Amino acid sequence: MADLRLNASLYLGATSMGAYYMARDDHPEPARRLLLEVLCRESSPSAELGSMAAWCGLSEDDTLRLLQRMQSLEWVIGLEQPYIAEHGTMEGRMPQLLAELSEDGNVLLADAQGLYLGTHGFAHEVAESISAVSADLGSLYDRHKRVLRNSLGLQEQAWGLVESSGNSQLGFWPLYIGRLRLTLAIEGRPRFNQKAYLELVGLLARRYAVDNSW
Repeated sequence: MADLRLNASLYLGATSMGAYYMARDDHPEPARRLLLEVLCRESSPSAELGSMAAWCGLSEDDTLRLLQRMQSLEWVIGLEQPYIAEHGTMEGRMPQLLAELSEDGNVLLADAQGLYLGTHGFAHEVAESISAVSADLGSLYDRHKRVLRNSLGLQEQAWGLVESSGNSQLGFWPLYIGRLRLTLAIEGRPRFNQKAYLELVGLLARRYAVDNSW
């Protein structure tokens, strides 16, 4: 494309907003594929057009257009130095990352079977109960997805228990790594647009993406 150029000396990084977009749905469209490829790596990939086009499943021209759109939406950024993922086990790092996702500090991450993988702030028995609720809500959404999406045009999959002002007291937010559905249960106001969320999604992508990519 005559009007677009890619700076191949840079590295491609995802933002917290890009991580949220990637994780909110399991539909394998090109932007989501690209973000998963970036997030599942130990270090940021170089901005090499051929590789990115292969990840997206698009031509190089269409990939450039997509990158321009993703950059305008602040889903990706160019880095002069690659981001290197922090060392440490998922189990060791997850509680502190989860704690930063809620103003109240009460957060858990559960799988589709209703088992919690990590928690901060919730007692064990409470975490077990909330995780079971999250699995039921995931199944409920799957049963009614067609109506919610096609008839009502609702693309979000989050559920919430809200008070009279409409503020969420307890929210359930899907977190997809490819085809794998996890759920964040957050008491109070969520805080997704920050580094902790980006690091959590990257941590999960590095653990689960290989077996669950599209």
